[in-house]
Amino acid sequence: MTPLVLKIGGEALTNQLALDEFLTQVKIIQKSRPVIIVHGGGPQVEDVMAATNLSTEKVDGVRATPLTHLPYVIGALAGIASQQLLAACKKNGLNAVALSLADGDSFTATVKDKKLGAVGKVEAKSNETFTTLLNSGHLIVLNSIGCNDSGDSLNINADDAAVAAAQVVNGDLCLLSNVPGVLDQNKQKFATLNREELDKLIIQGVISDGMVVKVNAAHQAALSLRRPVNIGSWQDSSALKEISEAGEITLGTQIQI
Repeated sequence: MTPLVLKIGGEALTNQLALDEFLTQVKIIQKSRPVIIVHGGGPQVEDVMAATNLSTEKVDGVRATPLTHLPYVIGALAGIASQQLLAACKKNGLNAVALSLADGDSFTATVKDKKLGAVGKVEAKSNETFTTLLNSGHLIVLNSIGCNDSGDSLNINADDAAVAAAQVVNGDLCLLSNVPGVLDQNKQKFATLNREELDKLIIQGVISDGMVVKVNAAHQAALSLRRPVNIGSWQDSSALKEISEAGEITLGTQIQI
């Protein structure tokens, strides 16, 4: 079966009851298809930054990672957030392995823009490590810390990491957050949206603010993967259950090519 890549934000790790329910559904999905969970760690990074009296830096509105901040970002993402999720998997009976984008020579990472510091972009390289782990029944928990060919660690956007993970295993991708999907003016969820429809809704202001970024990223991911990408909620147990029972992904809103 086609592997399923689920991207969740770091805030998901702060709600233990909801996280347990999510992982319960993941365990069921695993019976019919391999699963990779890619996680962010925004709240964890902010907590570490606050504890060390460091402030978030932005360049042209984009979050930067100065080299002096990098050890703390790595600690928050590959340490705190990764281990929180790994522990929750253990609690819920999932045989999970925690990886970064630097493991197994699976990805190639390069500096995105020198102005942003140690922020990188990532591309799929080799599926050997992931295929071996998935075929042996492991759940892969993937953080977004990468490494370039010179051995320099890089902070990668978690959505970009999820796209690369889906590319490396030729899998389906769901970008999950706290929203049920893309909503219309009456707060009803769209089942599917294509590029033309997205542009129209953005011009009309129906899709606005952070959702504009999210749908554009999902559409770019769909083009890259050559398959639809879903935007939905990691707390939508019924939709996650349907993946395990019917094999179809009806979760949230499907962004089509």
